[in-house]
Amino acid sequence: MSGLRILFVTHAYPRFAEDGAGSFLRAQAIVMPARNEGLGLVAVEAQLCRTPVITYRSGGLPDVVNPEWGGILVTPGDTRALAEAMVRVDGERGAVSGYGAAARAKMLDRFAPSAVAAPIASCTEPC
Repeated sequence: MSGLRILFVTHAYPRFAEDGAGSFLRAQAIVMPARNEGLGLVAVEAQLCRTPVITYRSGGLPDVVNPEWGGILVTPGDTRALAEAMVRVDGERGAVSGYGAAARAKMLDRFAPSAVAAPIASCTEPC
């Protein structure tokens, strides 16, 4: 792990709240060891910033993090696999950076205001 820097961010870390997008943009990856995450808004936000996500394959995270374009999913509770994924991201920066543009495009397709509003608008039109 030559140049790998790890920053653990919690709700108690005030700088992240002030500079969330900047933190995503500076990161090589976001690590989310969450076991019961619903939608995974942090994963969506990270990918919108072209930052890959390393997380457990649990809850709603597999719905927003795809190993083909968004990051790395590991078995819940497998901390060794989580650590190995971090080392992989550090060692394969070129390969993993390819996730960025594709992940951003996928997240915009699904979560941009226009993508979210269209289905809602169709439900509000009279029959």
